[in-house]
Amino acid sequence: MSGFFLSGILNMILAVLIVIGIILLIREIVMWYWKINQIVENQEEEIRLLKKLVEKISAREN
Repeated sequence: MSGFFLSGILNMILAVLIVIGIILLIREIVMWYWKINQIVENQEEEIRLLKKLVEKISAREN
């Protein structure tokens, strides 16, 4: 009886891991298709450049 129960738990854990893997794979495909990763990188670069610009303006005022 306990072997059957343990086997059921292992099958359930395996199924959950497979579903999580599929979800992560689908997420990456969607991110690639809509170019979300590139959009985020561009926004991070814009933020970096804006901070640099603000620092230069602040230094010039002092």
